[in-house]
Amino acid sequence: MNLFLRLVLGPFILLFACINFSFSQNIILTTGNDLLSLDPGSGACTVREIKTSCSPLFLSAALFKDTLYYIGSDFHINMFVLGDTTTCNSFNVITRSNALTTDKEGNLYWFADTSGNLIKFNPHTGSQDDLGHVNYPSAGDLMFYKDKLYLASYNANLVEINLQDPASSTVYMNTPGHSFFGLVNIPIGCNQNNVFGVEADATDLRLSHLVEIDMENKKIGKTIMICSMPLR
Repeated sequence: MNLFLRLVLGPFILLFACINFSFSQNIILTTGNDLLSLDPGSGACTVREIKTSCSPLFLSAALFKDTLYYIGSDFHINMFVLGDTTTCNSFNVITRSNALTTDKEGNLYWFADTSGNLIKFNPHTGSQDDLGHVNYPSAGDLMFYKDKLYLASYNANLVEINLQDPASSTVYMNTPGHSFFGLVNIPIGCNQNNVFGVEADATDLRLSHLVEIDMENKKIGKTIMICSMPLR
């Protein structure tokens, strides 16, 4: 698999919060240069660019409600509200992480780029905590599911992060035959989510697949082709 795609495209697939229409939640991603909104619809896929006054280079990103947090070209964490193209705020926090996510309270979590430690940051108070070293490497994404944090790791593993002691994290399930660079938690109702892993097509790196993950039974389900990625 192309290394650039794994480390640069992969970590940035995000979902809107619960919306009152079936599979029309848009997926938000960045190719590094552009912010894109993908609407898979019912088999078709519409891609449009999201305009913003923020840095033109978007590294790893995470969405909380309508607020998008991302690591920009200066490696600071920035934020703006979707639909507002005029504002962009920056936090005095620097990271080159390839994995960024939020919990249900709006706290940010990421992997420190050199130490492999898990960092927690409260954007409302500015407080930052180093939770400790995670004993598995990041393949490019973190995801909360039912208040537990999961990591897409190398060697076809989905790791459950121990938030009290990250060094004691364990493999939650193996994903043989699949190497995920992204994790997507898709609301299919206001009280139910489906989880998908995101992997590159084996022959055409412009394409990605959503692979259904049955988190309760620890099984891999069907694969869905979603979109042609307009990389540049």
